[in-house]
Amino acid sequence: PTGTISGRLLDKEGEPLKQAQLSLSIVRANSSIFDTGIWNGNADQDGHFTISGLIPDCKYSLRADLPEEYGPFRPTEFTVQSGETVDLGGLTQKNQFRFERTNDSKSP
Repeated sequence: PTGTISGRLLDKEGEPLKQAQLSLSIVRANSSIFDTGIWNGNADQDGHFTISGLIPDCKYSLRADLPEEYGPFRPTEFTVQSGETVDLGGLTQKNQFRFERTNDSKSP
């Protein structure tokens, strides 16, 4: 079985980043080189996203292309196991340069 991730993108006021463009890459072992573009998509109107069909035991990097006023989104790295769903929680903008994981992925 493959793995799945889910989460939610929020701005610093806790409002959803609607339709944010996301891209998922595999991080090569012992390298900072990414195999880019294995998945591209959008968060929904409430900032939620789910990505299924992930190869187990690979290290992934999730990036978001956001409007300039939000500043850069530092990639979030994670690994999934076979049959596992990883909830990244809410990824909330803390300042112009950083988003952090929060526990707010389930809200509307």
